[in-house]
Amino acid sequence: MSGLENDTRELILSAEAVAKADSDIETIGALDTYAREMGIIFLVPGGYATEAHCGGRITRPHGDIDGQFIIADANQTERIFAAISTILQKEKTRWILRNKTAERFEYWEDDPTKTFDEKRRLEIKINTKDRYRPSWETKQLVNSRGEATSLNVVNLIDLVAGKIHKLYLVKDGITISKDRHTSVTDYFDLKRLLALRKLDKESLITALGEFAGTADAISARQSALREYEFSVSLLAKH
Repeated sequence: MSGLENDTRELILSAEAVAKADSDIETIGALDTYAREMGIIFLVPGGYATEAHCGGRITRPHGDIDGQFIIADANQTERIFAAISTILQKEKTRWILRNKTAERFEYWEDDPTKTFDEKRRLEIKINTKDRYRPSWETKQLVNSRGEATSLNVVNLIDLVAGKIHKLYLVKDGITISKDRHTSVTDYFDLKRLLALRKLDKESLITALGEFAGTADAISARQSALREYEFSVSLLAKH
């Protein structure tokens, strides 16, 4: 697993982490507002989606903002990039563009006094409707002042299935490009999600079965159950 980066984040929600999350929520809100005005979808996966599904209040430090724009035409990409740049220029945070491709933009906070984990980071992916048809739910994130921001997040079943599958892949020693080792935040998030009463286990097993890459329903279910049971047993140790 040498291709994976270490994640050194802990679960302590310091004053700095709270301030960072407040700023992240504001950025998410601005990006969501832009998407609604343009008639496209801005979708949030990852850690902030977990917070939204679990009530909306921030419970742990977050490394970055993950977001996806779902568009009808790839020709919209440059217009979206220009809009993101304009939105970020209006913030107090000094952003720099770290990486740009046709399908991905990555920005980091330009502050040499901060560590990697302390810096704000934003990664935006561009997907077209013809190749990616996500299912999402509209939820809220709540900042430290109690102010709620509406956003679209990956639906609960897909979010949990993705986290379980990723955990299982790392267990098998598969290197995931530009990713990281499993951290305490991954365990923390997955435990919270699996504890939600609204999470339907059968729907989750069905979603996990889609990762098996087989049309055989029995094999897909067996694969899904292996991944689910592995994750549950692993979480019991953390």
